[in-house]
This record gives sequence, structure tokens and C-alpha cells, in this order.
Amino acid sequence: MRKKLVLGTILTLSLLIITVVTAVAPVIAGPKDNSIDLYGTGAHVSLTLPPPTVGSPPLGVPAHPTTIGFFVADYNRQSETGAFDWMFIGVWVQSTNSFMPIAQVFDIPIPSWSKQMYNSTGPTNPLYYETSAGVVRNNLIQVADKELDVWMESSWTYHGYDNKGWSVESANTLKVNLTRSVFINYTSTNPLIGNLSFTLPPMTLEFHEIGEGWSVEDTSKYGTWLTTSKATKVPAWVDVRIPSWCRATWFEVAGHLSELVTETYTPPAT
Repeated sequence: MRKKLVLGTILTLSLLIITVVTAVAPVIAGPKDNSIDLYGTGAHVSLTLPPPTVGSPPLGVPAHPTTIGFFVADYNRQSETGAFDWMFIGVWVQSTNSFMPIAQVFDIPIPSWSKQMYNSTGPTNPLYYETSAGVVRNNLIQVADKELDVWMESSWTYHGYDNKGWSVESANTLKVNLTRSVFINYTSTNPLIGNLSFTLPPMTLEFHEIGEGWSVEDTSKYGTWLTTSKATKVPAWVDVRIPSWCRATWFEVAGHLSELVTETYTPPAT
């Protein structure tokens, strides 16, 4: 009887130990896929500018595209690469009736995944192209911190209604400040596109929220990479200042803000 009691006690203790160890053992998560996740706030605007003029300043205006688009973003520290500011530049090409993406500007070292993504688009019209012989083209451009600065500011307007109290309106403003010139060296092997090279001068953009937002989801491919994005798109009035291209102090155009942005870049399966 005593032997059975001892054996039973040992068995019970063994089961208890196994149960406790199982309870406190760390849960090993499955491996993360190789997609890149970015989070933040962005904006977009397209500009139609007067053509450049020949001559020296203050009358002459340097060569530049007449229709150019900017995507900008302030990605936060939850993003895969941490926090950074970003500008994407596209130029309207009349012969192809489309915007041609020609450059990106980062205020961090160029992420390796971005090089892989654009290198996969082939040699004809790449932002970045690298072979075993070295880098053939690089329009993924790094600038110093604060040489490109993108940030969001919020404001509130109060309206008085006498004895009816007050109403409050809130509005966001996304600001972009590029403080240095950026040379974009882009000559396509496609004769319909040709030479799109120019120097982007110092400039500022201010996107002022002017309406209600709506949710958007988008899926697209660039080369062999898949891009998915979710955001709240908000109409905006944009103050534009590019002093060396436009002698007026500033001009205004329509654009939009992209708030609560989630973007995922997924490489091809290997």
C-alpha cells in the first residue's frame, strides 16, 4: 500500500511539473513573411507649370518638366525601417500619355528592399538599376535629415454663436520642406520617353485639409513586387512655393492628404 502511495505521489508531481513548465514556456511565433510594412501620413499633388525660359536669373527659369507629380509621406517608427520622410517624383510624358516615375528621395540610407523592388523592373525605365558590373542608374536619392522634412500639424477654429455656445472645427496641415537641390539623371532607352533629366530645386508644399475623408484600398504591381495600401483620403488645398521655377511667391492647387496610411510591399515568391 505504501509503495502504491509513493508511486502515485511521484506520478502526480511529475504531471504537475510538466503542466507548470508547459504553462510558462514561451510561445514561439511563426516566422514573419518577407513583406515590408510602412505606416504614416502622406499626400499627393500634381502641378502644371509654365515652360522654362531661356536666360539668366532673374528672367531665365531653369529647365524643368511642365507637369510633375509629388507623393510625400511621413512614415512613423512602427514602420519596418523605422521613421523616415519620403518623396516620390513622377513626370507626365505626352508620348505615352502617362506619369513616368523617375525618382524617390529619402532622409535615411536607401533601404535594400527599395533597391530590390525597383531593380526588378528591368533596364528600360528604372529608378534604380544594378548589374554584376555595378550600379547603372540610381535615382533613389538620400538626403540628410531635415534636408527633406515632412510633418503634420493640427489646428482648431472656434465659431461663436452668442447664447448658443461655440462650435469647433479641426483641420490638419501636412507640410513638406526640401532645402537642397536634387539632380535627377533620367534618360530612357525608349525613344518615346527620351531625356527627362532636371534639377529639383528647394521647395515647400503645404496641404490644408478642406473636407471630409473617405476610406480607400488599392492593390498594384511594380515590376515583380505587389503593393497594397489602405488610407483615409482627404481633399486638400495646396500652397506651392518653388522660387527658382515660379517667380510668384506662391500659387495654389488642389491635392489630397492620405491619413492613417498602411502600405505593404511584397516581393515575388522565391
